[in-house]
Amino acid sequence: MKRVYESTTIYALLVFIGFYNYYVFYSYFDIEIASFLTLGELLLSFLPFTFPILILASVFAVLYLLVIIKWAIDKNNESEKEEDGPNDFVFKLSNAPKQIISILKEKRWKLVNTYLFILIFLFQFIISLGIVVFLFLFFIHFLDRIIGMDSYFQVPIGGLFVVGLIWISIFDSFVIRAFKGHAEIKKLARVILALFLSIGLISIDNRDKALNILNGHPEFEVSFEYNNVKKETNSNLVFIGITEKYIFIRDIKLKKNQIYSIEKIDLLEMTKNLSEKSSE
Repeated sequence: MKRVYESTTIYALLVFIGFYNYYVFYSYFDIEIASFLTLGELLLSFLPFTFPILILASVFAVLYLLVIIKWAIDKNNESEKEEDGPNDFVFKLSNAPKQIISILKEKRWKLVNTYLFILIFLFQFIISLGIVVFLFLFFIHFLDRIIGMDSYFQVPIGGLFVVGLIWISIFDSFVIRAFKGHAEIKKLARVILALFLSIGLISIDNRDKALNILNGHPEFEVSFEYNNVKKETNSNLVFIGITEKYIFIRDIKLKKNQIYSIEKIDLLEMTKNLSEKSSE
């Protein structure tokens, strides 16, 4: 029963993400897309994200495997003290004052190992501090991109996805520490992180695509016959998108949409717009 509930929940989340993708994109053109979607399109709206979903699931599967391996190692080393916590970058930062004070108290300045240990410690500390800075800066940049604020640099959506996976993998250390001994809460926290990344990337990607179209740079050029009248896109009439029953065109100058029923369309042709430019 629990597996059925979890499967249903996962499917519901996937449908929500799929519909959110439709909704965000078409909202830039003031189109209430829900009234133009069939039930089948809604239920399978997440299919375009199959590959990214598999990658995201693989990352969490690796994290889960690492947790199991660590648990097995800790089980074999029960004599190891647990109060210090995992030896990750969080531990190195929080434990830094205690370590440096311990080194200074020993006053073994004539030993090479003392200076070597200090160098290694400083290197680990700088790397750990850099990781924390990375977590903070990525989060700020990601939020800026979601709400549409201008940034000094724009990471492409593919790069943002890869960096986001790295960010989640590292941030998982905080999740492990914050919810130690609470497996269900830990699982919920990871789902929230995955949703945050997914919804954020969808918002950013659709904003960029919509702005490209509104600036006269659609991804595709289309032509078709509608009631025996030739229709085709140009620099002013641009292609927005297509569903199972409708095709959407935008008149840039008039700021109006033209919606055509697929049933009345003949000889539909779609061509990749090779002159498409980035709006960034």
